[in-house]
Amino acid sequence: MRIYKYFEEARVRARRRKSPWNLILLPFAFAGMAAAYFLLLKGVVLLQGLQVPKDIILSGNTRIGNIFKYCALLPAALPWGFILANILAFCVRPARETFEREAQGHKGASFKEANRDLFKAGVVLTLLMFPLSVAGALNYFYVTPNGITYNSVLSRKSYPWQDIKRVYVACYIQNSRSSWVLELEYKLHMADGVNIDLWEENYDRFAEAYNQIAGFIKEQRSIIYLSKITPAGLHYLAGSRYDRIRPVMIKIIQENKLTQNSTPPWPSR
Repeated sequence: MRIYKYFEEARVRARRRKSPWNLILLPFAFAGMAAAYFLLLKGVVLLQGLQVPKDIILSGNTRIGNIFKYCALLPAALPWGFILANILAFCVRPARETFEREAQGHKGASFKEANRDLFKAGVVLTLLMFPLSVAGALNYFYVTPNGITYNSVLSRKSYPWQDIKRVYVACYIQNSRSSWVLELEYKLHMADGVNIDLWEENYDRFAEAYNQIAGFIKEQRSIIYLSKITPAGLHYLAGSRYDRIRPVMIKIIQENKLTQNSTPPWPSR
């Protein structure tokens, strides 16, 4: 409620701003928010890096984890961006004099008072949202020569390669928000029922690591391969944007003798 009250009062105070000098606050605010967001995200990434060993072959966040990791920091970056905008604008003498004149007779509108309130809002939002971002960053997996580790906020479990029972490979398209999207999956089904999609976050990084991963998986003789490979998916994979990924998918299909086993309606591009 206090934060809402602050922004409501700020909206009322903003009505007094009529000088063109107020326009310089916009680029300063965007630059400040970008800088604050980068620094906050850097802190999250550093904390995440402390959890990952040096000999990883591949690592990535889950999709839900990425949503919290990246989106939770946006509200926290807003007040710090506004503070930097005020500071930069204060250094421009004509703008400073205009803002001081417009602030007269308005409580909380002076440079000192505005930044004080923004600082309080920044501290509160950072304390609330930074832990959410860290929690999202802690939903990840990584692959090492010893196996696969899956980490969530509440638990961490390491699987040796022998724990892989099935590998599910997919190359298909689906309709997302009135457009067709290529979906690629290389999902490991573990003995305890946990599924880990190594191709979930970054297609190119998985393509680079595939040969090493495939070498470890081939040593496990009892693994069953399942697949959902459609003609439309292979057609989309032929696009130039997938030049690095296409040879890997073809190799996966050929090495494991996978076949096209599902034929949805062909989309128009």
